[in-house]
Amino acid sequence: MKKHIYALWAFFILFSQSIAASVEVRSTHMTTGDGVANNSIRYIYQDSKGFIWMGTLNGLSRYDGNSFVTYRPEGGNKISLIDHRIRDLEEDKNGFLWIATSAELFSCYDLKKDCFVDFTGCGEYEQLYSYKMTDREGNVWLWQDGNGCRKVTYMNGEFTSVVFKKENNNLPSNNITYISEDEQGRIWIGSHDGIAQVVGNKAVLVEENHDAFKMMSFGKDVFFLSGTGTISLKREGEDSRLYQPSVEEVIQGCNTSETPVTYYSKEMRYPRKGGFKQFLSALVENQDIRYNQQVISIDVENRLLRTSKGDEYQFDRLISSLPLPEVIKMLKNVPVDVCNAVARLHCTCGYQISVGLKTKNIPPYLWWYIYDEDILPARVYSPSLKSPDNVPEGCSSLQMEVYCNRNEYTREELLARSVGKLVSLNILKQEDILFTDIRFEPYANVIFDHNIYEARKTVRDYLFSLGIETIGRFGKWGYLWSDQSLMSGLKVEM
Repeated sequence: MKKHIYALWAFFILFSQSIAASVEVRSTHMTTGDGVANNSIRYIYQDSKGFIWMGTLNGLSRYDGNSFVTYRPEGGNKISLIDHRIRDLEEDKNGFLWIATSAELFSCYDLKKDCFVDFTGCGEYEQLYSYKMTDREGNVWLWQDGNGCRKVTYMNGEFTSVVFKKENNNLPSNNITYISEDEQGRIWIGSHDGIAQVVGNKAVLVEENHDAFKMMSFGKDVFFLSGTGTISLKREGEDSRLYQPSVEEVIQGCNTSETPVTYYSKEMRYPRKGGFKQFLSALVENQDIRYNQQVISIDVENRLLRTSKGDEYQFDRLISSLPLPEVIKMLKNVPVDVCNAVARLHCTCGYQISVGLKTKNIPPYLWWYIYDEDILPARVYSPSLKSPDNVPEGCSSLQMEVYCNRNEYTREELLARSVGKLVSLNILKQEDILFTDIRFEPYANVIFDHNIYEARKTVRDYLFSLGIETIGRFGKWGYLWSDQSLMSGLKVEM
């Protein structure tokens, strides 16, 4: 047995030596004398056909293994190489070679037809762009710090493109710093003045006054790094406005009470009269709105809404701000996976306790928070501080928020553990109270647990497939603030 082993190893050694002996490495030095466009070669690239492309300071050369073909800018109306100084080359999945030049201009070469093409589809291929990114769908994104950006799409043998600029597409700035794609396939445009997300062929402003430097995604979370070193977070379906302090600011906050005001909105604009209702007045003016009716069923097949009064309304398009579980209840033959997803959507209930006072002697804070366990309200705010026109002359008002899992408190218990507690703490005086009002809200705040993202997407995708679009805090099932809820409706394309 040992002899056989030794013989085998001997054969292997002899065989490996014969292989090594057969390898021969050769090199050839090629210059302009051999056909290269220029001896200063900046980039070398091999395309899918095997051709070697050499980008130089004086033209673009293609090598087939035997000879060179050189491309340089040509005069006239013929589409040719846009500039002779080449800095980068890359082939896309459709067989087009993208050529970046030092003049901040791009050329596009069709490897199948052996010719340069107008990649914009509209004759605007001489626009200035410095950078390029290809997304997972094959779209090419070009941008420059000062000229906005362009999305290039190749479909059915034709190029089309869409230009994104501050003037026409809601970009915060034309000074683009990056275009990135996250793990969910969403496109983000960063600029010196803010960040936008691309929805279809429109850019939707996500964050203003943000000098965007870099973006990174982790799962469904997207992190934005600014040029000043701050980091902000964007989660699917919601806008993050949490301020991320620097290390220096954290140290300052530990050592002194003189900390900067970092609340997302240092100033507020609130209607002098009419409250939040005023924001909606212009939207509903001259609209046919039916009041005091409750929709009890949605007939998707026949495009009908049925109400508790027995009325039926035909619809072409349905936009709902109702909570997602309530919309699902109105539908028939809902798939099991959608029903299971709805069951995984959780939220808190809440009470709103309003107090009218015949004095202006209340805490001088628009909002304030209570952490004592025996006092039910988590937050107290004052409508009269938002605007004195919300109350009669010389009066004031407070509203308290109580969060719970269900309608579990009596009126007496609510008043005793909210208004009564504030009286006992000398925050309010019993003789100043004009009236109290208590209202229960079955949907108060969305609960963000591990199930929310997948479950929410399942439900909303199903409704969208039926032609039902959802808006608002509970239509989108996210923590949308008042302005965000309003804007979610305005962003629906009509």
